[in-house]
Amino acid sequence: MFLKYEDNPTVFHKLRQHPYITTYVGKASVEDITKIEKIKERENNKEFESKRKFNVQDKVLIVNGQFVNFKGVVVEVNRERYIVEVSIFNRRVNVTCSIDDLVSEDGDLFEW
Repeated sequence: MFLKYEDNPTVFHKLRQHPYITTYVGKASVEDITKIEKIKERENNKEFESKRKFNVQDKVLIVNGQFVNFKGVVVEVNRERYIVEVSIFNRRVNVTCSIDDLVSEDGDLFEW
């Protein structure tokens, strides 16, 4: 994934806080930007869709919302909504999530 952002310390610090960013390539050269634009043009008409889906009893990690970083188990799948059971202070709580809120428990984001 390529990210274009304002080059200042505050923005860079916030990006470094994201748990799934592992590498920073650095500033892009004009040649790099040209390559990126060609890739964007070539892929512009394609739809990318994650093949990721979860079933009941799958162990997941919540990556968005109030329960970010909580691990849980999918207890119900209702169309595009997932009900995930998490444990808070030794109580089980059901949390409604979308596919974008979840990754597999080991942190695997996508299966292409």
